[in-house]
Amino acid sequence: MKISDDLFALRLVLQLPAKALKADTLKNQAEVLVFAARLAADETMHWTALSDVLAQAEPAKALSFGA
Repeated sequence: MKISDDLFALRLVLQLPAKALKADTLKNQAEVLVFAARLAADETMHWTALSDVLAQAEPAKALSFGA
């Protein structure tokens, strides 16, 4: 199955808003901390896979997720 680079690029751009939307639904501090750790790992995996498909270079600095 051939999927265009544009579709992968769009998915890469949509990762951050998806994370923000999910985080807004949590109220408990402990839930938020666990969720943030899992989400950071998940988003890193997504970003890595998508950027590999698009043959993008790795970032010069580590992904910081806004920190």
